[in-house]
Amino acid sequence: MNRPDEPVSIAWHQLLGKLLELTLTPVDIQVETEVQITAQPPKADILLLRRKTARWTEAQRNLLPDGIRESRAAHQLLEFKYSESVSEEALAQAVAYEYFYRTARQLSAKDVQVWLISSKTPRRSRLQAWGYAETEWPGVYHSSAVLVDRVGLLVLNQLSPAFYNSFVKIFASRQEEQETAFRRFNQLDNLESQIQTFVRGLRRIVRVEEENPMTITITPEYVMRLGEDIKRIVLEMSTPEELTAHLTPEERLAGLKLEQRLAGLKLEERVAGLAADDLLSHLSFEEIEAYLEEHRPKSEADNGKPA
Repeated sequence: MNRPDEPVSIAWHQLLGKLLELTLTPVDIQVETEVQITAQPPKADILLLRRKTARWTEAQRNLLPDGIRESRAAHQLLEFKYSESVSEEALAQAVAYEYFYRTARQLSAKDVQVWLISSKTPRRSRLQAWGYAETEWPGVYHSSAVLVDRVGLLVLNQLSPAFYNSFVKIFASRQEEQETAFRRFNQLDNLESQIQTFVRGLRRIVRVEEENPMTITITPEYVMRLGEDIKRIVLEMSTPEELTAHLTPEERLAGLKLEQRLAGLKLEERVAGLAADDLLSHLSFEEIEAYLEEHRPKSEADNGKPA
């Protein structure tokens, strides 16, 4: 058991792997963490994206960061450095991972691409010493040096703010880059709920970790539970007006009977801001007919008066 003053390291590659798994599995990209590189242990702290399609589809490219989305290799090995800087040792490990993974599976060089993903920004002098130059995509580097030319480099702080980069940029070391990426997630309503929940928990983890060293083990499951707890607290503290502020007319009316939709409203309030189709498209013919029958003005004959 850890002492209260003993910080526990966070397996950041597992958190990145979980987010990519939630995001990419629905578009036919297999995601694995701690991939077995050779036939014998140990496993590497590396992620594998294995494309199941012949080439990246448009749906897949919309979720992959620069560099990877342009790569033609079907097997993408990702070595993630969150708290460490890029070093010669990290580059040598990445070269070894690519070689052993490829030869153990009898794959050709064009089938495998290895990436070193860096949360921190390497010094320019070190990049030049390793032969790295930036490509046409900001934050994506390739080297001209022998052996290291097998290892692509993604610098998260420098990737563009495009949404497809947000899935990795939330792990950038610069707070402004993190916040920009998190805001991109908040602007989208069509993300799967599991992804939204995980990102919500991850944002809290990142903030707390920056302020205080953690003394608990952080796992993807813990982050997911944290995201669910935050969502529950937000719902409990929100007013009905706040909860419905971002709903469309269709979402507000869904599941309500005609009487519930119109109860307590004046005629002008009932139709204010709504097109006829917004209201009537959710009603059956029988509901409309019954409502008209109940509210149809009575004729003079019905009131007992002479015609």
